[in-house]
Amino acid sequence: MRTYRPTRGLIVGAVGVAAALIVGLVALIGSPSRGSAEFCLALMLFAWAAWVVLLRPCVRLDERDVHVVGSLTTVEVPAEAIEHVTVRQYLSIDAGSRTYTCAGIGNSRRTLGRATQEPLRGLVVEEGGRTVIENQAERVRELIDQAARAARRRPRDPLPAIVRTWDRLPIGLLVGLLAALACVAVVG
Repeated sequence: MRTYRPTRGLIVGAVGVAAALIVGLVALIGSPSRGSAEFCLALMLFAWAAWVVLLRPCVRLDERDVHVVGSLTTVEVPAEAIEHVTVRQYLSIDAGSRTYTCAGIGNSRRTLGRATQEPLRGLVVEEGGRTVIENQAERVRELIDQAARAARRRPRDPLPAIVRTWDRLPIGLLVGLLAALACVAVVG
């Protein structure tokens, strides 16, 4: 299975998570008190939010399916069910009369502004008679299109359903952080 990480927000997300964890640990070590514990847990909630929103969303491709990983859920879309794939500010996959999106894969507003002035300048380059895609978001879109075309040539019978599942790790971390925050608030 191949994973395609977010195309933007990585630096902001990593800095947000690291800064929240470092400041929280310094506050907790510097003066361990109820106030510093609450402050540390609030910073950990901020780090969790930065991770879930900016660093976690991605797309995973395997031989037969596309896995769209969102903040709290994963949608498993059979490649042969994909009707259309677009990527603007986020990736959009049309399948089974529904649209599934991934906020982690997309183009910046600056890139999109350039593309409207000159058709896909900087996104797609002609090189020696073949098309080379420079932009990762466009590359992911093209790989999903290729997987869908290949899967339609060898369809499964019956076609597997599109499945959305809740992801235990981010939800479990959130529940744990909120429970710890509630315990600190009640004890104090």
